[in-house]
Formats: sequence, C-alpha cells, structure tokens
Amino acid sequence: MDENVENNILDTESLNTDVGQDLGDGTVDNPFKIADLETLIAIKNNLSACYCLTADIDLEGVELEPIGTSSAPFTGVFDGAGHTIRNLKMERGSTYTICNFK
Repeated sequence: MDENVENNILDTESLNTDVGQDLGDGTVDNPFKIADLETLIAIKNNLSACYCLTADIDLEGVELEPIGTSSAPFTGVFDGAGHTIRNLKMERGSTYTICNFK
C-alpha cells in the first residue's frame, strides 16, 4: 500500500501536479475530488470540507476505519454524484454508531 495511504495523508498540491488535474480545494464551489482509496481515506484529515465522488470505487479486500467519531464527527458535505462505493467494510470495534448515506 502507498505510504501516503498508510499515513492517511492527502497532499492535494503534489497530487494536482502529478496527475495534471484539479483535485479541488474543499469548498462548496470546488469540492475535493474523491476517485480512489487514497483520497477517500484522507477525508478523515478534514472533517468539515466538501467532497465529491468522481468515480466508482471498489473496496474489495479493504477494511476501513470509520471517518470521524462521536467527539469529532464528519460535518462536511459528501456528494456521491451518482457514483458508488462498493464492498465497504469498516472496523468498528465495540462502537455502534454508524452512518450510511446515498
């Protein structure tokens, strides 16, 4: 797995340069673009930003930790834009609060 994924780091400036596209700035008018596992995981680094899914993501074989907690909840915006996240599995331990959205 990529070191940035392991460390849950989203460096949009270098990603924008590397792929030659705008990955957004997290505002309503220009949300962060989520197209892969790396950028999906990085949501936990900014729980109040705006995000937009730009591709279907298949998480087969991947188990994620929840994004946000009861003391630090996700308060941002996540627009699925008609895309799907498939095979989502989360490690929740003894926590029973979970939110799914469409």
